[in-house]
Amino acid sequence: WLKSLRKVDVGGMDLVESTIPEQRPLADGSGAFPLVLTPGQAHVPGASVKTWCQDNSCRLRGLMLRHGAVLLRGTGVKGAQDFAEVSAALDCEGYDYVGGAAPRTELVPGIVFTSNESPPDQPIPFHH
Repeated sequence: WLKSLRKVDVGGMDLVESTIPEQRPLADGSGAFPLVLTPGQAHVPGASVKTWCQDNSCRLRGLMLRHGAVLLRGTGVKGAQDFAEVSAALDCEGYDYVGGAAPRTELVPGIVFTSNESPPDQPIPFHH
């Protein structure tokens, strides 16, 4: 999967596997959680990422199922609206934030919310 994914070039974006300190090996030793992918070039416009994600959504979903998560870093996605467009390109479903314990602000309806906006001295209860 990854070899074919690395060679994809849509809008000038070739992805390479990267690492982050928080990564952990998969139980079978065949990869890492999350799989981290970064562009092989310095700057990628957000529109290219959206198109690339749309064209490669099946491959990305397969990698997500295999690794548990795929983290795209350094892709030129800036802000809530860009993130919402990439989510739509991947056919991610929106949802309503109902009944949660943490105060949040909805930035893009049904798709992008802020993280916990409670004061730092307030505990965050375990969930999911």
